[in-house]
Amino acid sequence: MAHTLSDFSRADSAFGRALAQAPDDVRCGWTNLTVLLDADAVRSYRDLDCDARMAVNDRVWWLADPLWLTPGNERRTAHYARAAYARIFEGTAVPHGIPWRDDNTELLLRFGVPERWEQTRARGASGQRSVIGHRSSSGRSFVPPGRYLDSLPLIGAQPWPLDGRRESFQPPYARRFSELDAQIAVFPRDDHAVVVTAFPIAPHPDAGGTNPGRVETAAFFTVAQDSVLPGWSAAEDSSVARLVLITPLRPGILSVEMLRTPDSVAARSRLWLDLGSGGPGLALSDLLLIRSDSVLPAVLEHAVSAMRGSAAFARGESVSVFWEVYDPPVREPVSATLVVERRDRGFLRRAVEWLGLAGREPPVKLEWTVSWPARTAVAPGAITLELPPGQEGTFLLTLSIATSSGSMAVSQREITIRDE
Repeated sequence: MAHTLSDFSRADSAFGRALAQAPDDVRCGWTNLTVLLDADAVRSYRDLDCDARMAVNDRVWWLADPLWLTPGNERRTAHYARAAYARIFEGTAVPHGIPWRDDNTELLLRFGVPERWEQTRARGASGQRSVIGHRSSSGRSFVPPGRYLDSLPLIGAQPWPLDGRRESFQPPYARRFSELDAQIAVFPRDDHAVVVTAFPIAPHPDAGGTNPGRVETAAFFTVAQDSVLPGWSAAEDSSVARLVLITPLRPGILSVEMLRTPDSVAARSRLWLDLGSGGPGLALSDLLLIRSDSVLPAVLEHAVSAMRGSAAFARGESVSVFWEVYDPPVREPVSATLVVERRDRGFLRRAVEWLGLAGREPPVKLEWTVSWPARTAVAPGAITLELPPGQEGTFLLTLSIATSSGSMAVSQREITIRDE
């Protein structure tokens, strides 16, 4: 009942108490996750005894929790609620007119209880009717691939997709759950890193209305299940969320999340951040896209307040970028180059270039020299670009700096320009 009422914390506690008091054979049956795991995970999971599997289960449910910003673990409670339904259905006949079997239990555990049933018209001389069960088509796959369980760094620097086919679940608070297109940038310090992120929170105009209403946003960084660091809001805005985290210089998982209550939309970007001490020497931060209608910031705090919600620009819009240089030389000229180059040259464009009917579109390139009169650990920089008119597509921004002694650092950011 608690899970049905979306009280996931209470449901989690209730299932935990019940399993702790259950006989070993019952507990081991309910906590066997074989039907949810992919082939990579099942091979080793099947070789474990019941007690040894619990450590794997803890990691599965930690990563499978759709949103860390909601109390409890709704994916875990959904699994146990499905298992309870399976016990109720044992010994009964399903609407298809056949007894309940193990394959019915597996389908229920993987995809949930059908929302509705459909009976087709009678066909043939027998007059038999087919019965079809319909489950939610909006469910997403939250149980992590087996390779993530074996090695968290394999999650990678891109948000992990939610379109797996092994299992699915639709959180009751979200009619639509999608990957969050968030801008994320890292700015290292001596003993920590400042991780900033921004993303749009207003409904798309096509969805009707512009007031996002009640929106919950959060960013978390974790290196283990019991050490989750939350971020905080950096600037209030009705259309863009801007969040900041202070993290250790250690690799870990970043989860950027949003829950928009009025139109029942949830989204997240969960990925691996390979943070670590880069050591001494010339280095560059990530490139941070900022609003072009603001004064170019001179410090990170002001840049964070001006962060863009995405890397998408309207055609003809200026592109403003902020960065930091670390450990720059003193009174030594440093050459800086910013290149904007198209990434998505389509087949027809490549064919025309190959036939010699058109030249390859040259990149936009800016070069300048900068120097610092006194020693500084962090030297901010910013610039606004006016791209040639009519540009559309995906472009790569590449900032490189080089000293006369041969030290060099490079940072890149992809942007999209479209007709809006």
